Amino acid sequence: MRLSVTAGCFLLLYFLMSAATSLASTQPDSVTYHHLQITVETGPEGQTIRGVAAWQFSVNNSDALQLHLHAIRTEIYDVLINEQPADFYLRNDTLLVTSLQSLRDSVSHKLEIIYRAETTFSMHRADSLLYSTSFLPGATANLFPAPTIQNLQVPVDIRVLVPSNWKTVANGVQTANILLPEGQRLFHWRTRTPAPVSQIGITSGLLEQYDDVGPEAPIRLFVQPGILTAADAESLLTVIRSLTSHARQITDSPLPFGGLNVVYLHDHHWELAPYGPGLVVLTENGGDLESQLLRGISQQWAGSYLISAGTENPDFIVTLQAMLAHEIARNAGISVNELKPSDMISTSSRQWTHLDPRFWNTVLILTDPRNRDLLEETHRDYLNQVDALIPAVFGMPAGVVNWQQVARLDSLNTPSTLMSVDEANIPVAENYTVIYEFDEVTGKYMLELVPEHTYPQRYLTLKVRQFSDGSVYEMDVLASNLGDRLHLSTSGYVENMYVFNDDPLVHFDEIKPAAFWLYQLRRDIDPARRIESAEGFGRVRNDPDVQLILQDLIRNEPDAAVKAALVRSLSQIVGGAFGTHQRFLDLLGDESREVRVAALQALANYSGNEAVEQQVFRIISQSQDIPFVNLALDVYARIVDEQEMYSVGRSLLFEDREDLLFTETIIPLLTSTRQGEVYAPNLMDYLTSAYPFTLRSVAFAALLPLEIEPEYWAEILPDLLSDADPRVRYMALDKISMLPGSQRQDTLERMMFNEYDVRVLAKIKSLRPG
Repeated sequence: MRLSVTAGCFLLLYFLMSAATSLASTQPDSVTYHHLQITVETGPEGQTIRGVAAWQFSVNNSDALQLHLHAIRTEIYDVLINEQPADFYLRNDTLLVTSLQSLRDSVSHKLEIIYRAETTFSMHRADSLLYSTSFLPGATANLFPAPTIQNLQVPVDIRVLVPSNWKTVANGVQTANILLPEGQRLFHWRTRTPAPVSQIGITSGLLEQYDDVGPEAPIRLFVQPGILTAADAESLLTVIRSLTSHARQITDSPLPFGGLNVVYLHDHHWELAPYGPGLVVLTENGGDLESQLLRGISQQWAGSYLISAGTENPDFIVTLQAMLAHEIARNAGISVNELKPSDMISTSSRQWTHLDPRFWNTVLILTDPRNRDLLEETHRDYLNQVDALIPAVFGMPAGVVNWQQVARLDSLNTPSTLMSVDEANIPVAENYTVIYEFDEVTGKYMLELVPEHTYPQRYLTLKVRQFSDGSVYEMDVLASNLGDRLHLSTSGYVENMYVFNDDPLVHFDEIKPAAFWLYQLRRDIDPARRIESAEGFGRVRNDPDVQLILQDLIRNEPDAAVKAALVRSLSQIVGGAFGTHQRFLDLLGDESREVRVAALQALANYSGNEAVEQQVFRIISQSQDIPFVNLALDVYARIVDEQEMYSVGRSLLFEDREDLLFTETIIPLLTSTRQGEVYAPNLMDYLTSAYPFTLRSVAFAALLPLEIEPEYWAEILPDLLSDADPRVRYMALDKISMLPGSQRQDTLERMMFNEYDVRVLAKIKSLRPG
């Protein structure tokens, strides 16, 4: 699936409510909550949430003197019990409702809280996008006032008033979509199964909707405009349905919350919660889509659904999710080790939380049974115990989860497990170069395996396929740090063969005669093998004919991907040699964009070539293909001198000050020049909230290592350290040393008191003295 993003002006709000993990209920036996109905109103301005939270509850005994509810940064207008005014007061971020003595025991009562919640600490803007997340790891939130009871789970009705051209998606199933007067629309969502109050989510905005109301359960996909074409969205919906069906077969139970709603956004904003009951949030930069889906879908059974068991061990929850995800992936034919991690800001693994998509990818790899031997004994034993118990958890008749087994699984002696695993212990792929040499005297091939790095000595099962007769045979090879040689007997001259291994963590780069690659390119019907052979030509050495072979193949190759790979191989072979540039200049006119990109990349080897400089500058000044222009800027910086790059970069930066089409590329190129370092203070404006986060992060990374006078940082840091985006606050802390001593200490103390994001908070603690 090819994904693309186009700029658009729209607003989107995302909310998620999280109950505090550190606060226990003050009245677990005195009050029972039965139902929640929340009504919220929001619009394009999005600075506040106005709403009414209506709780149905009963008093179990006369000890219930007051109700305790979280109400962080919330203004309470009124509190009613059974539609009559009730006494209440706020203590810090806790709402206390008093005068319960008159309420009858064992009778249902209604608590209504009319409120307005400030969302400035969780309001984020990026790429013409406005959304708010009320989910804060390790803290509570302010989507609605909620009881201070862990793992509270009740049926929920969610009513949302939005502008008439917006859509809203939440937990459960949609029961109403009503157009109201004055340009508003009312959406009503309901969880028929009791849902954890800590995982209620609402997404509203300009969304494209795709539905699959199949016989099993409705699945709906809501996409932020500009991310997917309609065809790609339908393909993604098919993948979601397939993975969900595999999960149903494995667990032998239907979707716990009656349906599945998937929201696909552009930006993963720090700790944006990726799931809830009946709700999965995907993001473009949150990592591989299949990995995100595996987590969200497995969580429907091994996450929200398990909350009622009283489980409080997050390691257990995420481990169980990963185990189920492996089963889903195996049934769906997905290789977990090929999933790509998130490209969000990298931090120390010891600061990860269970919401971090990068942590999730790590857990998937660690829980893969094929990697068990690479783990420490304590981790291996724990995961083996989890493996043994999963059939008992999910293998009950009619899909009933065995809570006794869940409790047993949760009580395992968890060795602080996955959260403490260092990046150095994460299994990584082993890369070997395989060099072919033919001995015409003996008629045998010698294959030499050369490891890329120092790997533990072990046996590899090597499979060799011969194209001449299609035979495949196996041999065990002892792969050591020094490399190994093995001889293959052949019947006469073999025109082609290749080696492979079933282990996804072992990869071979073959270096073999050009005739082998030519045979494979022309005879193999597997497109991946044809691309592999096209790339293989670039590793051929000491063959004077390979350039002519490549030029002929490029002229006649019909497949764009293969042709682009051939162009890259030709670039590797000629290496920017004098007089070879014209071949790539001609290919800039190819009808395939993929080939044009490969040709443009090849021109980066021709530094100081006037004809190349002129052609690349012509692309920068005339092309309407924005990504292609950005690539041309990178190439231009490599082939011209610093003064020329600085001059062109400055001019383009000025022209691009409104559209911001090239600025992310230009800033690091500009600051890499000596003149650009002097000009750097003028670029600090790109750190402000007037620009999207992606551009701000690029500017910060470019300016961070430069020697800029402290007064420039001191002027902008107060705004950056109080920015609504936690990622900006996190980055800005790297420069807090630029503030004067007393101001720096006061700023850290203030941030310590007000900060809600766990990773920003951890960084503040590390910077405070003592």
